[in-house]
Order: sequence, then C-alpha cells, then structure tokens
Amino acid sequence: MEVVLGAAFAGDGRIDRERALQALIGAGFPEGTIESTDENSQVKLPVDSLSIAVAINGECVVGQFSKTWLVVEVESMFDDGSCLIAAP
Repeated sequence: MEVVLGAAFAGDGRIDRERALQALIGAGFPEGTIESTDENSQVKLPVDSLSIAVAINGECVVGQFSKTWLVVEVESMFDDGSCLIAAP
C-alpha cells in the first residue's frame, strides 16, 4: 500500500480520494475490501489528510496521507469488521 500510494501522489501536493482508490484497485487490492474517509469535511471544505484502509486476513492495512506525508500501519479490525471510523 505504501508503495502504491506513494507512487500515486509523489510530488503531487494533492489529496484525491478517487485517485487513491483507483491506484489500489489497479495494484490488485479488491475493491470490496477498501474503505476511506471523505476528502471533504462536514462543512464541505477540503480535508488536511485522508485515511484509506484495506482489509486483509482479518486485519487492516491503513494508509493515512496528506499533501506532504504518508504513514502506513497494520491495525486490528473493529468488531463489526470495518477498518475505519466514519468511512462514508
């Protein structure tokens, strides 16, 4: 995930949810296993960072990124089987 998201946004300076989703799907992550937060806040302003997660073997690979940084970690799934809180 880190390599895919890093390549999709390297030097770009943008936060683009759809581009991140398509990059992960293009890299072979099944679409039905991907969750993400919204790229706009509740007051419809662009967010400072975006979270995107892929469920794999009962765990979640979670990538969080902004215009200038990217962090990827493996986290436990929530009891309901989701990876992110507040994913649209």
